[in-house]
Amino acid sequence: MIVAYVGFERCDIAYYISKLSIELNMRTLIVDNSISGDFFRSLSDTADRIREFNNFTIIRGLNVREDDIEDFENVIIYHGLSRYDEKYQITPDYVYVSTTMSPHVIYDTAAALAKAGFDKVKNQILVLEDEVQKKYSLQQIASDIGIVPVNGYALPLNEVDHNKYEMLCSNGQVSMKNVSADMKELIAEAAKEIFGVQNPKAANKFISKL
Repeated sequence: MIVAYVGFERCDIAYYISKLSIELNMRTLIVDNSISGDFFRSLSDTADRIREFNNFTIIRGLNVREDDIEDFENVIIYHGLSRYDEKYQITPDYVYVSTTMSPHVIYDTAAALAKAGFDKVKNQILVLEDEVQKKYSLQQIASDIGIVPVNGYALPLNEVDHNKYEMLCSNGQVSMKNVSADMKELIAEAAKEIFGVQNPKAANKFISKL
């Protein structure tokens, strides 16, 4: 399974989805191609561009090809807002398209999505982060980006969610305890749709352990 995250650079969603895969004991490759490198830097304090752990590997800066992923069950590509000149040689099964309400972030997200070659992927999931007012609908933002998502989430600005991200960047790990209900819903749906945890109660119970 290949899951990509494109857009607003805050790696908490990509981290939680990666953690789902790892906790399910699946061999996982995480690729951080973002501009900021916040995902990779949260897990590695070395100058090396690759770190290997027990059941997952994280790489900084890799144009993923088929031969890169053959030893892994799941691949998480944290693309962020990067605009590589060369498109990926693989097609994700799911793409999380994340933006804020800021017009420049919407524009940059659309550009990054097209540059990656992920703009035509069937299973696109729109995420509006840090929503502070109901000025724009998910449908309008999807139209502005140029996608027709299969699902969408509006995540209101939440102090706990933001603090969790800061803790992740500082400590290299963080739990989902006390995150917003909206964030829990998004990750529970990922557990169900992407990783096959079909029972809603089982999915929520699993999420509570992350």
